[in-house]
Order: sequence, then C-alpha cells, then structure tokens
Amino acid sequence: MEKLKIIDFDPGCGGFTKGFEDTNLFEVVYNGSLNENNILCYNKTHFNDFNYLDIMPKEADLAVFTPILGDKLSGVGKKNFFQKQLDNFTALVSLYDFSNLIFLTKREAIPALHFSNKVMKTSDNYPTKDIICCRLLDLGYNVFNFVLNGSGFGLPQNKFFNIYWASKVIDESIFIKDGFGFFKRPYRVVKHFLHDIDDDSDLSWHNPDYKKRYECSFIKPGSNALKTKEIPQKTGYFRLDMNKLSGQLLYDFYNVSSKGPSIHPLYDRPLTIREGARLCGLTDDFTWDSKLSKKQVASMIYNSFPPFISSLIAKKVAKLIKKNIE
Repeated sequence: MEKLKIIDFDPGCGGFTKGFEDTNLFEVVYNGSLNENNILCYNKTHFNDFNYLDIMPKEADLAVFTPILGDKLSGVGKKNFFQKQLDNFTALVSLYDFSNLIFLTKREAIPALHFSNKVMKTSDNYPTKDIICCRLLDLGYNVFNFVLNGSGFGLPQNKFFNIYWASKVIDESIFIKDGFGFFKRPYRVVKHFLHDIDDDSDLSWHNPDYKKRYECSFIKPGSNALKTKEIPQKTGYFRLDMNKLSGQLLYDFYNVSSKGPSIHPLYDRPLTIREGARLCGLTDDFTWDSKLSKKQVASMIYNSFPPFISSLIAKKVAKLIKKNIE
C-alpha cells in the first residue's frame, strides 16, 4: 500500500512525524528546517538524508508545522516572535495551498497568545477568540482544535499540546465525529521509564554532572530544596519519585538548579540527556549530534512531541485522508 506523503516543517528532531512514520502509513518526503544541526538530528531519528537545500515537492498529502515559539521570551518579545512565526506560516500556506495540515503548539509556551482578549471574526464573519484558528479559517480550512495532555497517555508528566488539524477537503462534521480526545493509556510512573538505566549505564548518553552530589544527597524523593534545611539554595533541586508521575521537565532538566524536576530518584546527580528524553516520551532510537551541547539537545527534547501519541493521531488522520481520496 502506498504511503501518504508528509512535508514536515519541524525545526527540531521530528518527534511528531516520527510517530506518523512508525505506523507505516506515512513517509516524510521533505523537512523544511533551515538549521543544519537540527537537520542532522532529524535525519538520524528519521533514518533519512534531508538537506536544507532540498527542493520542496509540489504535492503532499499532509503538511506539518511545529514552530519554535520562543519559550524563554517574555512580554512584547514573545508576542512579536509568535506573530512573526504565524505570519511566515500564513505566507507559506497561502503560496502552496496544502489540502491537509497540522499546526502544533505547546499550550504552556504562550498561554496569553493562543486566545485573544476579545472575540475576533474571520473574513467570512465567523466569531472566534483563537488567533491560530482564526488564521486557518481565513485561509479556507475546516479546523478541528484539540488539546492533549501527555499524562493522559501514560507519560509521567503534565505536558499539554495544542493541535490544529485543518483540511480543505474534509467536512467539519467529520472532525467533530472522529475527534482525538478519547485515547487513554494506563499511567506509567518514573520507574517504568528509567528501570534499566543505572548510575553507570551506557544508556545515559551524556555523563551526568556530579558537582552537586553532596547537595543532592539531602533531597528526598518527591521533595526539593525549599523543604531541606541543609541546603542554602532555595530554588530548584527537585528530586523525582520512582513511584509517582514526574512534573513538567523544563529545557534545563540536566541541571539540579532547574525549576522543574531534575534530580534522579535514586542517585545523587541530575538527570542525563537520555533519561530526560525517556521521561518526555522519546524512545532510545532518538539520537543527536555528539557535537551539540547539552543545552541544545535538551531544548530539542523539551520541545519534542512524544511519537507514541502522534502515532495514534496518525491512524485517524490516514483514515480520513484515504477515505477522501477514494
């Protein structure tokens, strides 16, 4: 059976479309990232050889946009950055007129920008508060917007993703009927992700930082520096609990001073890159360029979408696209 073709505009390691390819229903035929380091990581993950000089195919069954939204920016800078990304997306979609597309954001990255303070109206007078939805409707798409929480699929953390599944050829009523909010998996706590990585494991991928071993030793599982009298540092130092869900890992999860969970539940050290990747739902076949810093790799992991969730979405997307083609 011929696979459906994806044009992917993912500037990271391609977690979302990796799940699509894992179903054997889709194949990525182009990656639109202009970052050479990220393309190298993307190719390792997708077993491909995309180049930033490649010419984009004229036809594809699905276009996927997962823009970086300036998580560390604030105020006016974040708003302007988001607006620029949205304008670039609009121009590209207007130029190529994709029949089906998915636009993916992280809800916590820009909570004030997904929704306007006032009701906006599209060019055909359709009322909406959602800025992205408004833009897609103006471009002539039927839009189905849904929010997924990683913990609802077994990930040991609360990580929300805002997904816009838009089509010019699939009726809006089908979106509502075949929504994506009903996938549930049993919870998997921290030990289910780190069970075979010990303190000296080759699977850890990056050598952990032992400089703070003494301070880490005072932190009990599920606790942090604020609850520990022996540590003068009062921010960060969150230790995971093997038998509980993890909180939201941040882009600096490999530092004990991270504001999110960062200390291994059993060992007196921060998480390694591989451990953080697993807790974010990325399997061990994800690889990164060894020349990149921990900061660069951790940022990609933080922004990635768990493939096993997108594989569930892919099956429904494929069903609707193929039904329309037939």
